[in-house]
Amino acid sequence: DLGLVGKIALITGGSKGIGIYGSSFSSGGAKVAICVQSKEGLEKARQYIKEKHPKIYLPPKQVFEMKMISIKPLMKLSVISVVSNTVNNVGNSAAQPFEEVSTSLWKEELELKLFGAIYYSKATIPHMHKRNGGAVVNLTASLAKTPSESSLPTNVSRSAGMAMTGSLSIDLERNNIRVNTVIALVRSDQIEKLRQHKRPDLTWEEYSEEVVKDIPPGRIGDTDEAA
Repeated sequence: DLGLVGKIALITGGSKGIGIYGSSFSSGGAKVAICVQSKEGLEKARQYIKEKHPKIYLPPKQVFEMKMISIKPLMKLSVISVVSNTVNNVGNSAAQPFEEVSTSLWKEELELKLFGAIYYSKATIPHMHKRNGGAVVNLTASLAKTPSESSLPTNVSRSAGMAMTGSLSIDLERNNIRVNTVIALVRSDQIEKLRQHKRPDLTWEEYSEEVVKDIPPGRIGDTDEAA
């Protein structure tokens, strides 16, 4: 029993990867609301969820672009007022050498990964107070702790997200709200794009073997394991 019965979880980045596998919250008795970045993503998620998790709430028309998001439109979603758990998973792969990163990319990166988590947390945490508890989970990558060559600006946004998580956990623990970061190295669109950018000469299998040399399990994780 994971204590999820009667709870509602809000998951961002819910159309693929860890986000869509996070819909498995419903198998533990929770209801799940997902947020995606595009109509195409919504349709992709809808098809997967219809087959796997019929209890998930899918708003038919409510699609926000992350760069336009704010607290005000979020608060119009009735599901926000009953959220018990928030999973901030939205992200992409933006890894380049410092001198190749434009100012606009810096802004887009921080808006998507850092401020995306801030917006959703601000929208849902007040309602967790009313429910006398809840949980916030921020997904990040190992680059947050161990940046590699040509890993900007994503390692900066990931590190900032970890710092925010740490501060939030201290601020909210007295209110029975848990805040944690999950650092995952799993097979995903982001990892695949990173491979194509950094080592296009390698197959996925060859790249995986190279990446996991210093990782105890000896492999890149499966997406559903992280979820």
